[in-house]
Amino acid sequence: MEVNIEQLAQNYSELADEELLRMHASGQLTEVAYKLLEKELAQRAIPIPQRMDEVDGAPERPLTIRALWTGRAPLGSAWGLLIALNIVANVVNIFIEAQGSPVVDIVLAIVALPFAIFALVALWRCAWNTGWQGWGLISRAFVVLFVMLIAYGWIAAFL
Repeated sequence: MEVNIEQLAQNYSELADEELLRMHASGQLTEVAYKLLEKELAQRAIPIPQRMDEVDGAPERPLTIRALWTGRAPLGSAWGLLIALNIVANVVNIFIEAQGSPVVDIVLAIVALPFAIFALVALWRCAWNTGWQGWGLISRAFVVLFVMLIAYGWIAAFL
């Protein structure tokens, strides 16, 4: 379930001060969630503590499959995943082209589809986990354009 910014801000406004501080100290929020939480703390005149990654130099975002899927990984790692999957798909495609079988092409597409979906979802969800929010906009625009391009290709192939 995707929570929008307004819902998240409303949820934060309903929590007790101690709960907000505990969440802040967890080190597991996205950049957007931290900003909203810190805004709520400021409105309540509660001093905003340093984030865990600012205090001890711990990595800002976890780098796991779950972190990629849930949007807690750095944006760069989501792009890295997408690029790596693209390289692997292109190398496999070179070998498949030598086979010349349309059945093999269909099997590859079916096998590659879940990986592509995972990479695009990770890129979409991790879009705001970067220092410059413009990268998030670029990333989300890329996902939308990529999906539109794939949809166009499928529609053109079947018409």
